[in-house]
Amino acid sequence: LRTIEFDRTDFSEVPVGGPGYVIYSGDNKMSGTTRGVEVALEIEATDYWRLKGAYTWLTMNLELDDDSSDQISEAQEEESPQHQVSLRSLLDLGRQVQLDLWLRYVDQLKGSDIDDYVTLDARLGYRPSQHLLVELVGRNLVEPSHPEFSPEIVATSPSEVERSVYGKITLNF
Repeated sequence: LRTIEFDRTDFSEVPVGGPGYVIYSGDNKMSGTTRGVEVALEIEATDYWRLKGAYTWLTMNLELDDDSSDQISEAQEEESPQHQVSLRSLLDLGRQVQLDLWLRYVDQLKGSDIDDYVTLDARLGYRPSQHLLVELVGRNLVEPSHPEFSPEIVATSPSEVERSVYGKITLNF
């Protein structure tokens, strides 16, 4: 598995007291095992209502090789959620209107210090004709925002998903 290995420190071109350069390279000095299961279920409750559910469990055990100098990559085992749950409801409210709801739970990411979270997305669709679809969509309706990713290696801003609402018009011809 991928590791980031310390190569050397180069001070040859640097004036006394100036900055040095630390050089790293990619290598494959880690091994590991993963175990997991994903279960998905789809139920057609009625002619106009479908329910979908899914559960995912994942565990990782990673170990660096004895000659690895990597200080970061082994933490990948705490960068994926151990549990995820997804529940979807797709409801036809007559021949032209649909209401879809999607509730998700994602377990904490210990390595990134990101707490578990619950999010809800909703979509109201109206199809006045075969060629036209008008939609109103709300995303992340439970909280104003939540973090989903925090970089470990490259210093970039953590990724947050904010609450949003938008409209969409699709014309097929």
